[in-house]
Amino acid sequence: MRTKTLLVVAVAGAMLAGGTVATGTNRVPDRLPVGEATRQLDEYEAKLEQQQAALAACMDQRGFDYIPHLPADWVMERAALLDHVAGGTGDVDIDAPPDPNLAILARLTPAEADAYQRAYWGDDTTVGCYETTYQEVFGISPRAELERLLIAADRVDAAVASDPRIKQATASFITCMGNRGFTVTGIDDVFRQADEWRDALQMDADAAGLDLDEVPGYAEYLAFETTAYEAYDTCIGGYHAVEDEVRSAYVERFLHRP
Repeated sequence: MRTKTLLVVAVAGAMLAGGTVATGTNRVPDRLPVGEATRQLDEYEAKLEQQQAALAACMDQRGFDYIPHLPADWVMERAALLDHVAGGTGDVDIDAPPDPNLAILARLTPAEADAYQRAYWGDDTTVGCYETTYQEVFGISPRAELERLLIAADRVDAAVASDPRIKQATASFITCMGNRGFTVTGIDDVFRQADEWRDALQMDADAAGLDLDEVPGYAEYLAFETTAYEAYDTCIGGYHAVEDEVRSAYVERFLHRP
């Protein structure tokens, strides 16, 4: 069964990338104290559980079984977000709970499974249980909310990219890398250079029937990668400090304000 948390994932993705999230009336700003972030996430999770209960009732009315559960995407994103506000990278490794409704779908015939999906998602003529219950619990159409979030995220990205503070921080980063012997044109350029060098070596290895580490030039590539990434780690801190502040302000403007 297709994930039922498209909107949750989009929201949480915005949270990790931009530092804040807005869904209905819930949001978790960047680097909140862990206790406050947990409180806000708990509030949102309670609404998810409320929607799951409403989904089960709606699907039952349409003649289908549905088992309420916290979607795996949300469980994983919650853990990542808590790690992020605690100062981590948001890269966490947890076991995602399986969707118990997959077993229900597996027992259905293809025609019954199509009917189940229509009852859940709706079609051109019928509003599905997901949209009905999301509207009921969160007070907004999920389609309208997702569209709003995606438009706002694009506006945030465009505003950040054109902000003079970001341009200055990028220039400082480029200078810092140059002082360490690396010519770059942007924040991610050193990774592009490393990828292109590695891809070229891989092509040589494939053509010669060799392992990558047997190709002439591989040792030089490794030396470049190591020193370039060390330089990047040294130089990027100042840029991220500026970007966090700038992005948070634009997220507040475009995501949270009418």
